[in-house]
Amino acid sequence: MAKLSPADQQVAQLLAQEAGVPSPVRIEEDEPVEREPRATVLPIETSAPARPITDSDIHIGATGKGEPVGIDLAKLIDGRLLIQGNSGAGKSMLLRRLFEKSFGRVQQLLIDPDGEFSTLKEHFDVAVLTAADIARVGGQIFAHHLREHRYSA
Repeated sequence: MAKLSPADQQVAQLLAQEAGVPSPVRIEEDEPVEREPRATVLPIETSAPARPITDSDIHIGATGKGEPVGIDLAKLIDGRLLIQGNSGAGKSMLLRRLFEKSFGRVQQLLIDPDGEFSTLKEHFDVAVLTAADIARVGGQIFAHHLREHRYSA
């Protein structure tokens, strides 16, 4: 049997917990591993100047120096996006900004399991799905439909 990394073991346990089934793995503590020092991360203000914003960009904020920061909508649509941060870090505000500023430029579907974006559907003509809606349709069918029609979800 293949040995899972500690991160994979934790993911397997969390998935089993969410699904309400016994965990298929047992985490065994390994000997501490000496690691190379990580690279120094520089704040965006000192690492490089912000690139100029183009007409196709979505303006999402500014650097500490006041330079505008934007996201290239075409690149965003062609790829994947992970927005990660602590509670209160602004993840929902960024998603709201991306939705509002790209509305009418790309086909969108708003998936809102917690009702957090309910005010958007009052101001925009957009389909809104809750977690219950997706469960009713079936996750695989839903995912296939999104890929087939190139939704930005």
